[in-house]
Amino acid sequence: MIQLFTNCHNPTFWGADSGFHLPKLGVTTQHTAPAHHHSTLKRSAMTPTATPRLDPSPLSHAGEEFEGRVRAIATALQTIDREQRRVRAALAQDLGVSISELLAVVALGQNGDLTPKWLGEELGVTTSAMTAMIDRLEKGGLVFRVPHPTDRRSVLVRLTSDGERARDRIYRRYLDIITSAASRISVDTERQTLDDLATVASAL
Repeated sequence: MIQLFTNCHNPTFWGADSGFHLPKLGVTTQHTAPAHHHSTLKRSAMTPTATPRLDPSPLSHAGEEFEGRVRAIATALQTIDREQRRVRAALAQDLGVSISELLAVVALGQNGDLTPKWLGEELGVTTSAMTAMIDRLEKGGLVFRVPHPTDRRSVLVRLTSDGERARDRIYRRYLDIITSAASRISVDTERQTLDDLATVASAL
């Protein structure tokens, strides 16, 4: 359903001794047009979508107060999801990649070298689509292929120095967002807020 933000907890970005660690958060895959279709990407990413209607059947026997709480949480999650997609679309456009390609950079930044098969499974794309995506990223100077050290039939995909800089830009954007949010949360209520978010996340 909704997974918050990209995996911007990578210690290689913050520095191993920085003392700053973010919880591991998931990424969701969106399939968009290739990087050269910027106008299409912008229109599709920014076009408002209809707000999903809640199925009232699970709430049919709940009290009005509880139903109101459920609807408030659903609205908040929809807002987070919409803003998350907006941020990803803006980052992808700035970097000249599709959103799926953006998520590939994030996955490589988090995990290091990956096989095309592993990367495709992580992003939920077919083998042929993953090959084409790697070709585009390689042509754009963000990744390159290296021989697999133990499997001569396979290769590993690795970020280039430009790819690492792109990864850092992505992480920095999310750090700015999280820092801004944290500055507006009271220290007295921060633990409860984190517990509530964890509770919602565990139910997804």
